[in-house]
Amino acid sequence: MKRIPGVIFIAIIISLIASVSLFAQERTEKFSLSYKPVDFKIVVDNGLRKIIFNRYFNEALPGSPVLPSKTHFIALPPGSKISNIKLSNKIINKINNVTPEANPELEISGSPDIREVKTGIKNEYLAADSYPKDEVEVIGYSWLRNTYFAVVKINTHRFYWKSKEVDELIQAELTVRVKKQNSIPQNPSTKFSHYNEPYKKLFLNPGEIDGLSANHIYPMIYDSSGNWIDYSNEYVKLLIAQDGIYRITYDDLISYGIGSINFNPKTVKLYKNGSEIPVYVEGEDDLSFDPGD
Repeated sequence: MKRIPGVIFIAIIISLIASVSLFAQERTEKFSLSYKPVDFKIVVDNGLRKIIFNRYFNEALPGSPVLPSKTHFIALPPGSKISNIKLSNKIINKINNVTPEANPELEISGSPDIREVKTGIKNEYLAADSYPKDEVEVIGYSWLRNTYFAVVKINTHRFYWKSKEVDELIQAELTVRVKKQNSIPQNPSTKFSHYNEPYKKLFLNPGEIDGLSANHIYPMIYDSSGNWIDYSNEYVKLLIAQDGIYRITYDDLISYGIGSINFNPKTVKLYKNGSEIPVYVEGEDDLSFDPGD
């Protein structure tokens, strides 16, 4: 009988150790989000009130409603995954009696020109009550320098086709549940000189960047064009979540940290793994990259 308290004590210790281990493997983070209202215009076409967001076309999804969204990066412990993500405490502005414009089809003729063909919203994008169906999505995971991060898309604008309403998210709290996987060792004491403030501001949690750094081993990239990098030029590394056609605007380049974008757009080149790939610049004829290009 005298051994029973010891057994109970050991059992409690084991239970506490298991709880601490579970807590170390999972954690919850919360972020306060706020967005400025997006400019739009409304036109009447055959009695239908169309809402047009000029800067948010996505030619990779022809026939889908043109709606703004916001992409965020969240720094994570290396190898971790988001197990649950949600929005709460939302403030929403409703835009009534409107239908978004549809993303155009791209038509490529025998010439190098690409022509946009207007189309209506396809039924496949109206399968759920709203488009997009989810208000928040985890697009994927990637590395930038020595930071492992999740790419999270907030669908700030959603179209409810039955009631012809567009919900515009103004403010919300983002709750992220992270499941840690210790597949890559961290170096929390390592602080790199290139972790400057502009770099950290790319993430929702800039204060955690140094503590989450890791020695990521990048795979060798085959340089198919030889020594193609000209170090007298300025380069911007673009990350995409999936294959498709993407539009990069004047404001996008400013947000990427390019101090001055007063250049001739006909000199822009795009490379993948050292090979140049085609790029089309709208508004390049005036030899100046301006707002709206």
